[in-house]
Amino acid sequence: MSTPIDPVLTAAAAAQLRLVREAQGVQLFSLDRELRYTSFNAGHARAVGRLWGGSIELGVFLLELIPSGEERGRLRRGLERALSGEEFDLVEELGDHGLERRAYEGRCGPTRGEDGAIEGVSVYLRERGFLVVERRPDDDRIALPAPTRSGVPVPIAEERGARLRILVSEDEQTVRDQVERGLVAAGHRVVLTCDGRAAVDRFLADPEGFDLLLLDVTTPAISGVEAMGEVRASGGVGACVPVVLMSANPSDGVFLPTGASFLPKPFDPGTLLDAVRGALEALR
Repeated sequence: MSTPIDPVLTAAAAAQLRLVREAQGVQLFSLDRELRYTSFNAGHARAVGRLWGGSIELGVFLLELIPSGEERGRLRRGLERALSGEEFDLVEELGDHGLERRAYEGRCGPTRGEDGAIEGVSVYLRERGFLVVERRPDDDRIALPAPTRSGVPVPIAEERGARLRILVSEDEQTVRDQVERGLVAAGHRVVLTCDGRAAVDRFLADPEGFDLLLLDVTTPAISGVEAMGEVRASGGVGACVPVVLMSANPSDGVFLPTGASFLPKPFDPGTLLDAVRGALEALR
């Protein structure tokens, strides 16, 4: 005699499944033995568009979406491990260098039919809180001579209206998108990261490549204030690069580190550009 299905439990399971399908930063997808999609959630569909500029549907061959041969080969080897019956943890950095690259962690394993035979692969991924993206207007940054202060180069454009290269740290994607749109529309080049640690690492990799830092005060890993401190401690350009700290908490603007400007959230594009201009003018 079969056990009756509890409708309350069924409704709860359906609600949980819906949350998983729509979860931000979470990817779920499955492939058949030929590595063609048999299912995917909205998070994975969005990620494919951001990372590789493609779109997916059931039956599409996953590897044809990936332009990098090295990345394609690495993913194939991992998926073949799952097809051999192995279940394992994943740590991957994925994406097109010309679009976005994101770091993920998750799990990969085989899917089996009722008879136990392996029918394909299931993959779960979630973002690890690291992102580096560069966005630029159609034309390149204007080359300007770098001024100096006490013999140390100051990486700011001295001409009003000059295009800048701005490093941004912001963990909320809606705010990142807003900042990106506002700065790129004004002709600036933008490098986006989603936590303070990633911003510091990106700055230290190319200290003279940035004219200004725009840092959210409360981000994962380390805060914007801590990120600014590490940049300042690096010396050279880092000791005097303009910094704008942004926060939705007004009290964060009361006790600012020396040399920082404050941008309260929420803000509109005009206020954003005024904050950038003010931080540059404060160093004149």
